[in-house]
Amino acid sequence: MVVRTRFKHFPFRAKGAVSLFFDDALLDLITRQPVGMIFLDIDTKTEAKAGLWGGHIDLQRALGGVRLVAGCSILAVQTVSTHVFIAVQFIVPDGNLSTRLYEAAIHLHQDLVASLTQASSDTSENVRFHFGTAVIRPDGTMNPTDLVYEGMVRALMAAKSDDNTNHRTRQAALVDIISRGRIKPVYQPIVSLWTGEAFGYEALSRTPEHSEFASPNQLFDFAEREGQLEALEEVALRSAILHYQPLHQSQKLFLNIHASMFFGNHAGIEQVLSVLERRALKPYDIVLELTERRGIDDFNAFRKAIQRYRQKGYLIAIDDAGAGYSSLQTIAEVQPDFIKIDRSLVAGVHMDKTKEALLKALCHAALACDSRVIAEGIETYEELVSVTEMGVPYGQGYCLGRPAAEPVAISEQARTHIRRAMTSDKAHVHVTTTIGDIAQPTKTFGPTVKASEIVNFFNQNDQVTGVVVVDDQSHPLGLVMREKLFRKLATKYGVSLFWNREIDQVMDHQPLILDESVSVENASVLSMARNADTLYDLIIVTRDGKLMGASSIQLILSSITNAQLELARDANPLTGLPGNRRIDVELSRRISSDDGFCIFYIDLDHFKWFNDAFGFQKGDQMIRCLADVLKDVVHNAPVHEAFVGHIGGDDFIVVTEPGYHQELATAIQAQFTQEVHRLLPNSRERLWHIRSRSGEMIESEGLTLSISILVCEPPHITQSLETLSAYAGALKQMAKDGLGNKIVCESIQNFSQNELRRDP
Repeated sequence: MVVRTRFKHFPFRAKGAVSLFFDDALLDLITRQPVGMIFLDIDTKTEAKAGLWGGHIDLQRALGGVRLVAGCSILAVQTVSTHVFIAVQFIVPDGNLSTRLYEAAIHLHQDLVASLTQASSDTSENVRFHFGTAVIRPDGTMNPTDLVYEGMVRALMAAKSDDNTNHRTRQAALVDIISRGRIKPVYQPIVSLWTGEAFGYEALSRTPEHSEFASPNQLFDFAEREGQLEALEEVALRSAILHYQPLHQSQKLFLNIHASMFFGNHAGIEQVLSVLERRALKPYDIVLELTERRGIDDFNAFRKAIQRYRQKGYLIAIDDAGAGYSSLQTIAEVQPDFIKIDRSLVAGVHMDKTKEALLKALCHAALACDSRVIAEGIETYEELVSVTEMGVPYGQGYCLGRPAAEPVAISEQARTHIRRAMTSDKAHVHVTTTIGDIAQPTKTFGPTVKASEIVNFFNQNDQVTGVVVVDDQSHPLGLVMREKLFRKLATKYGVSLFWNREIDQVMDHQPLILDESVSVENASVLSMARNADTLYDLIIVTRDGKLMGASSIQLILSSITNAQLELARDANPLTGLPGNRRIDVELSRRISSDDGFCIFYIDLDHFKWFNDAFGFQKGDQMIRCLADVLKDVVHNAPVHEAFVGHIGGDDFIVVTEPGYHQELATAIQAQFTQEVHRLLPNSRERLWHIRSRSGEMIESEGLTLSISILVCEPPHITQSLETLSAYAGALKQMAKDGLGNKIVCESIQNFSQNELRRDP
């Protein structure tokens, strides 16, 4: 190991030199219990540097304070030039050793400064001390000499910070925060974009009021530089667990843990996680969210450490994927249960095709690895809708909920946007069936029921393939499939291991759970994206977060097949778009809802002339071209629940929500004009002599679009299919009165009955 530091006379350039300064007793002790290492260095302009330790500075007296503060005995003190290494043995070798040692080093530093000032105020002005600490823990994979050498280097590197007044103040503040546990936890929801409910909460740390540290990042960065990151992490984790109050039993707690804590003997993590029992939390309630401040060098050791906790039931997440040190290698090596996508890939994803492609690729890769994606930093409803429509299962960000002192429920506004996105039909299949429409009642059990009781239930009900485990408020906790439970019992020691276990120790803790509003098409995509082992498991369906029923993949596929057959019977044979019956159904559905909507009537101008001039084959091609333009523009627009239909001939209809209607109409006209020029290259900037409907010869651009938009705001009590048709007809006539591309928009409230007139 090469040490690069501003300390020019560091005496231990080789590991072999350790034995010259520390005896075999220390090397033997390090194999059995933790040992502390304190490094001190004098930075002075005076010539007699080494003489300061024996002259003005009373080191032996100051070491007495170390014994008291850290609760330890001094094993060895080695002084070389201006450098001093102090090895200490902890009398009680447990608890937060690094904080005790660090606090003792600060106390030692203060005593030395006072000793020097008392001896010579002139000398003290030219002398500055630097100190660093390290706890050396037993490690069977390293020999004692290497352990001591590594500890000395860590202590030296921790001493590199400048020892100015601000630094000393921050050191004292850090010790105060750690020793008094002054980290305040807040909880930000991680939301299921398939149900609109909080899947869990991430515990975030906040610094005390009026702290020396402006932000948590500053605090943790300083702690890492001072060698106190593990101690600070322990305080933050313990506080997060003790203050966690989930809204219901199934919600997970995400805990940020620095990757370095998984190396060594894991003492810090073990002590923190032991608090779970006091909070009635179980390992599967906890997601260990791994953060990396620098790259991982030994993936083999890291993977083994992670597996140790995974076997106990803890779930694993990788934080900030796509940024910093969270590399694809980390994902491949760890194979986490969750992959948190960094805000940098989520910001503006609805306007950036590259980010959209990357996010979709990460989602597909995650599913292939049996992981699930969490999109971080969702701050706008446009971003929320975009990631939801991509099939991202979980989201987090200010749009869904800000960090709060206690877990809070998701706002109704956020839930509404999620449900609309999951119900929307961007593929223009136009099936309005939802998973809630086909869900069936299912048998439920509580989490403390023995596995044997469920086996007996399955034996008495041969047709039941699975049951749902719920809490006392009907929130789904997990799923038990007949075939999987019987498979576990059929192993060599299966009956003795599982027969009398509570079912929450045997069930699947991460089944597919969908809100009732999710369309069957989206439900089908999400279901078929599961891994082979869960592909045919039941899909749990919820209403407001509570169990509504369950559906099998067979029911979903059957529903889609029947709907597609129905659509095929009603579709326009030329364009494949829904015809008049489906248009009436869609408009009736809109009228019966409480939401506003817009009706676009799109009509090709001078289509009869075009047919006569260019032939029916070209005419049919132009009709199909307009249908494709409508589908493409609507698909790429920031609208939801859009419907595209073909009334007949050259008349089309689009139904969508208000708010983007003018931009949508303009985009339709612009793209259609481009397509006309592509199909008819000679038509660009040319005027055609066309006979109008009245029989007059006029000059025209040729094929253009007349678009009339009827804006229908709730309530819809006085509206019917007949009145909508009459209003739309009046607008359509207004749009066709002029020449060229035209857009006419009017609100239904601005019409009166005597203004209505039929399109001739």
